[in-house]
Amino acid sequence: MLKRLFDLALSAVGLIALSPFLFGFAIWTKLDSPGPVFYRGIRAGKNFKPFRIYKFRSMVVNAETIGGPST
Repeated sequence: MLKRLFDLALSAVGLIALSPFLFGFAIWTKLDSPGPVFYRGIRAGKNFKPFRIYKFRSMVVNAETIGGPST
């Protein structure tokens, strides 16, 4: 229980500390190219159960249809 509390507190502090950089990166991505700021993909998780992943988009829009399949 104490470790969980420590993990949550440290994650919150890290997120608050990094939020200006994340916000700046989001603005940079939006101004640099058209399309959404975040990439939403589906990955295979434990026991091949699919889950949705969210990350900053660092590729062209519709890259998964232009290039090869993702891992």
